[in-house]
Amino acid sequence: MPAITPQGSRTGLVTALVIFVILFVTTTILYIYENAERRNLQDRAADLEKRQSELVSEATMGGADVTQLLEAARTASSTAMDTVLAQRKQLAKTITGQELPPDKVNTQVVQVMTRATAPDVAPEIPKTASLSQVVTALSNRLSQERQNAANLQKQLEAANAEKQQVIAAREAMRADKDMQIADINAKVEQSLVETASYRTSNQGRVAAIEKTTSQALGQAQENNTQITAQLHQANATIAQLQRTLEELTRRLKGIRGNTNESTIQKPDATIARVPDNDTVVINRGLGDQIVQGMTFEVYDWQAGVPALGDGMRDGDMPKGKASIEVIRMGPGYSECRIIRRTPGYGLVVGDLCVNLVYDATQKYNFVVYGDFDLANAGHPNPGDADVIKRLITQWGGKVVNEVNINTDFVIMGVEPKAEPIQQTDDAIVKQQKLEAQQALDRYLDTLKQATNLNIPIMNQNRFLNFVGYQSQANR
Repeated sequence: MPAITPQGSRTGLVTALVIFVILFVTTTILYIYENAERRNLQDRAADLEKRQSELVSEATMGGADVTQLLEAARTASSTAMDTVLAQRKQLAKTITGQELPPDKVNTQVVQVMTRATAPDVAPEIPKTASLSQVVTALSNRLSQERQNAANLQKQLEAANAEKQQVIAAREAMRADKDMQIADINAKVEQSLVETASYRTSNQGRVAAIEKTTSQALGQAQENNTQITAQLHQANATIAQLQRTLEELTRRLKGIRGNTNESTIQKPDATIARVPDNDTVVINRGLGDQIVQGMTFEVYDWQAGVPALGDGMRDGDMPKGKASIEVIRMGPGYSECRIIRRTPGYGLVVGDLCVNLVYDATQKYNFVVYGDFDLANAGHPNPGDADVIKRLITQWGGKVVNEVNINTDFVIMGVEPKAEPIQQTDDAIVKQQKLEAQQALDRYLDTLKQATNLNIPIMNQNRFLNFVGYQSQANR
């Protein structure tokens, strides 16, 4: 074994020392890195625990509600928070018909329940009632009011029938009276002739004839008095029936619901998809009474459908974001082309589609009165009324001829113009002015009848906007 020199020993020590230092430094660096990584993980864990505690408490995490929520989220391949937000949107849409934030949903619910429990609406509903209790109570109340309206309608029809019977009896009594008077007059004339003849031939029989004549006249006057009394009685009965008829009509008007806003502001469909800039897909199709060529007006899902207000005003038309026309239908959906756009507005999923005539569950009754000017040329065209009636019939509505309690909407044409008759007018001009005045009176009378029965009234342009047909009509 060779001897270990001092130089070799120092070299080995230096080498060992270097290796030791390198290992020490490496270990220190790894320790510092591991420490920093552990602190980072601890900070992240603390942050996650804090965020979790802000979302849900530890006690709630173990509850059945959270378990059901997690199960629903796994079923939908979603997160629990996304599932909660989706359920909240669906609940808001079920309650208000729109996807509104909770504070606005709560505001609408409070407004509806406050109005529903008002003394003049449903005093029997306590103010502490829940929403479901209020809806159930109002549904029962509506059913009862409809039954009352049907009973009053039957009473009204019975009163009208009785009135017609009394009028017929009065006319028959009057005709009988006229026949009796004519017969008496004939007898009187005959008696006078006989009296004159007898007076000249036999003066002794004059007194007897005059006595007979006087008795006949007295009897005729007595009969006339009786018939007159009976006629007065019949007139009194007719007046009483007329008052009863007016009272029944007043009561019917009092119980008729106001459909101005609830029916008009109810969306008929919503936009389900927007494939491109020229086409949208709505959530109504085959089996929903949709027909090809039907048009809709599209309104923003947040702003909602505008109220009718004064339906006869010319300005502030209920123009939406766009107008669309059904071109193809499928099960539960319809493809529509965009026929008009309002500049600056885009169509999105959830936007509301409205056609005042269309309803998948019932037919509305429309009165279409007067002449219309669909081209807005400044003068009415009698044939334009047929276009309005055709649209209503084609889209599922029903056109009726007169305003009554069964009428749902009244569409008014252009108001007739009338000028006062002048002394200098010739006979033809006077007749024309008289006919114009009569047409105006009938127009105003129709407006008055609809107003008295709380029936929604609107002019041509407001109706065309509410069915999305304004741009088509102006072609």
